[in-house]
Amino acid sequence: MSPQLVMWLAIRLVFLMAITLVSGSVADEVTFNRNVAPILLEHCATCHRPGQSGPFSLLSYSDARKRARQIVSVTRDRFMPPWLPKPGSHRFVGDRRLSDKEIDIFARWVAGGMAEGDPEEFPVAPEWPEGWQLGRPDLVLEMVDTYELAADGPDVFRSFVIEVPILSPRYVKAVELRPGNPKVIHHAIMFIDRSKSARRLDAEDDEPGYDGMRQADIQAPGGRFIGWTPGKVPLPARDQMAWRLDPGSDLILELHMLPSGKPEQVQGSIGLFFTEKAPSRQSISLLFYNKNIDIAAGESNYGVEESYVVPVDTLVMGIYPHAHYLGKHLEVFASLPGGDTLPLIEIPDWDFNWQDDYRYEDPVLLPKGAVVFMRYRYDNSSENVRNPNIPPIPVRQGNRSTDEMATLTLEVMTQNPEEQGILQSDYEGYLRRKRITDGEKLLIDDPENIRLRVSLAMLLVREDNLKHAVSHLERAVNLDPSHATAGYWLGLVLQKLGRNKEAVSQYRQVLNHHPGHIDTHSSLANVLSRIGQNEVANRHRQQAAKLTVVRAEEVLNNLDEFLREFSDQPVRLYNLAVAMQTVDRHAEAITLYEKAIEIQRSGWRISAGVPDFMLHHNFAEALLALRRVDAAITHFQKAIEYRPDHAQTYVSLANALQTTGRMDEAMAHYRRAVDLAPDLVPARFNYAMALQVRNRLDEATVQLREILAVYPDLAIVHYHLGETLTRMGRQNEAKESYGQALRRAAVSGDEALMNAARDRLLIHGQQMEQVR
Repeated sequence: MSPQLVMWLAIRLVFLMAITLVSGSVADEVTFNRNVAPILLEHCATCHRPGQSGPFSLLSYSDARKRARQIVSVTRDRFMPPWLPKPGSHRFVGDRRLSDKEIDIFARWVAGGMAEGDPEEFPVAPEWPEGWQLGRPDLVLEMVDTYELAADGPDVFRSFVIEVPILSPRYVKAVELRPGNPKVIHHAIMFIDRSKSARRLDAEDDEPGYDGMRQADIQAPGGRFIGWTPGKVPLPARDQMAWRLDPGSDLILELHMLPSGKPEQVQGSIGLFFTEKAPSRQSISLLFYNKNIDIAAGESNYGVEESYVVPVDTLVMGIYPHAHYLGKHLEVFASLPGGDTLPLIEIPDWDFNWQDDYRYEDPVLLPKGAVVFMRYRYDNSSENVRNPNIPPIPVRQGNRSTDEMATLTLEVMTQNPEEQGILQSDYEGYLRRKRITDGEKLLIDDPENIRLRVSLAMLLVREDNLKHAVSHLERAVNLDPSHATAGYWLGLVLQKLGRNKEAVSQYRQVLNHHPGHIDTHSSLANVLSRIGQNEVANRHRQQAAKLTVVRAEEVLNNLDEFLREFSDQPVRLYNLAVAMQTVDRHAEAITLYEKAIEIQRSGWRISAGVPDFMLHHNFAEALLALRRVDAAITHFQKAIEYRPDHAQTYVSLANALQTTGRMDEAMAHYRRAVDLAPDLVPARFNYAMALQVRNRLDEATVQLREILAVYPDLAIVHYHLGETLTRMGRQNEAKESYGQALRRAAVSGDEALMNAARDRLLIHGQQMEQVR
């Protein structure tokens, strides 16, 4: 190769390399239009555009250039966009977190001189709806009065009551919140109030609404989180997950407001979207908490924990961890039965000002036996820049923002719809145990609080801790011997403990002070029957019936007024339904039970309701009275789902099954009832009768004798033992049983049974003569 050719190729190679380097540097240059604008439009402009909550706009090159170094700083520190959860194995809907690559683009843009770039490369901006993001709502509700937020001062938490003007129940498939003045609204949460307790708090406050830290009996509607934060998109409509909205309900709009330096007007609104379809599933809102918070001044790593064992396979749709200003590191995870750990959410740098609820893109399955743990840590040192107290002061649990809290709310549903009741019942038990612990601590400072002692005793009874319940009730009665509720419950618990004579004495003490106390008459009649004082027992039973009829008729005469006042309270509806049954108004009772069940399904707060199993059990009894047997069986079965240890429900279910000819199923339920409650007479007696039908006479005899060993005065049991022995050919024993039946029926005045026993004895006498 000639020297000239070599020189020409070298020059050509240098030229090509130069072109390559130039073109590469052009391609790698970060510009606003090509690289920065797409990130700003996707992640930032939902808030940083005119009319929204951001303090400045970031829609144009000039907007971004003025704030460029600030953008680099706040995104590098991940202060913006606000998103607290640490990346994990589960993705959340609306995740605003920037990737490392996106953060690097901002830094390279500023370092490279903040070039604008080719205008043709500027992306097409999204079309943000001017009005409602989900379309036109079916009903728009607005705060009645405008709230004026002061120009300066601390953050303001305030709740506003909004009445719902509907005349019949509606199903809500979607909700959209509009805070009214997004520049000063940090976040908004919507609740539902069926108790009118929020109205009372509102009436006590001179300004519109009431202090948002005061507690009313409000709930998450349908177990759902419904909130607004800057940039949050409302969830789309879902017919299958709609929740019920009843007439007389109030919606509560809780606002966290930030003073802006000048007075601001706030008037939020709520858009409701309805469907005619009743929901196929209903989620449950599970709240877990730890009130044992007592953080010393200067403590920088204070921790609390709480746990809950999931009783059935459960799907978690959403999660809402909550603490106040001292919150530092919030972590929630599940320990699985096989030993693995499943993270649910971790917030390594908690910021009270950017709290939010989070919905999983895909529901997270927690298998039966999984243990959900919440572990929260707090920083009450002067190094905590969010500490509202400098120098630090001791901080305890409380509802004010300067107090501290440790709560976790999960929005869940069971994987198997039929197990929803099991989860609800188990969670009720968790709450009872927490309330017992909390109540015991309150009593330390207020030992003469009778109401608290009675409430604690009721919870302890549900937990089968009867001796502890008695101690609280005895103290309450000693403090006030005329206290009807304390005295009545003390009698009940003494009766459950088998201390029947003491129970009788206690019931009589209640009636001395309150002769019209219906429940005391009924309970006294039951315990008197157990100790053989049948005549006196019948008098109290009759008195209870008379008083109940009078009460029921009083309510019936004012039924419309009663329903207007209490249609939102399942416990009131339940009590009225029970009263209707006592006067054979079963159709009205069924209507009231249905209403109460609907309210409880729609996301009621447990303390405001009655146990689901009682609702379904008594509803089924009313259905049976009108011979709607199949429906009754369904509700007895539902009651058992909620309380699988309630023996009487098994008896009632077995009775209903027997009327439809399903004898094998009936016998299995009778047997289960006997196992659960060996002293429950209807369980053994009906089981014995079913064994007779199946000609299993030896087993029937055993069951009847077991009853008589405890209750020897029951004439009907002696009579049927005679019937069974007769069929077995044991005539002498049968004659003895008929004789016992006759004597005891004479004492109780049961003429029909006396005549039946005489007839049997007469027949047996003739048979014995023939044998001789």
